[in-house]
Amino acid sequence: MKTTQRQSYLDWLRILSIAGVLILHSGMPYASHLSWHIKDHQSSTLLFLLNVGMHLVRMPLLFFISGTVSFYMMQRRSAWNFIGLRFTRLFIPLVIGMLFIVPPQIYMERLSQGFTASFWQFYPTVFTSGMYPKGNISWHHLWFIAYLFIYDIAFAPVFMWLISDKSERFKQVVSKLSDGKLVFLLRGGVLVKT
Repeated sequence: MKTTQRQSYLDWLRILSIAGVLILHSGMPYASHLSWHIKDHQSSTLLFLLNVGMHLVRMPLLFFISGTVSFYMMQRRSAWNFIGLRFTRLFIPLVIGMLFIVPPQIYMERLSQGFTASFWQFYPTVFTSGMYPKGNISWHHLWFIAYLFIYDIAFAPVFMWLISDKSERFKQVVSKLSDGKLVFLLRGGVLVKT
């Protein structure tokens, strides 16, 4: 099924999941029993429980949204066009984030570890000290963007094959296995028909 219509449910899921990510990360310095880059001396068990609950939902939801968006993007583009678009929308923002958004976070962490110089004295060490945690260059919480970029580039040929007519037989087999008449459970490496 090919569609070019905007899927508004994806926009709302994205908005809700990003709001959840903001709430989760804002609560991390105060969540008891969780390690974090910086911690406040006051902690909350309620924030801990909320963060654990959100964590169980947020990453699967974000990967679902991203995969679904990639599926719809691939229907209207060639593989090279898709890769170019992912470079523009994922890789470039990742690099900008690593240069301008993450360094202040690492600086705040270094201050909590006893570093005393100004941010402007700290910033050049981003380029000279090596990778985090020993050094000061990192994608920190932008790891999701980096992984999405790698997955999209690596799987673009598979995505193109799946939306092409060449994969019709494969899709028919998968459809037959998932039509409700046959349910398979994988237990201990054994495929069991139920």
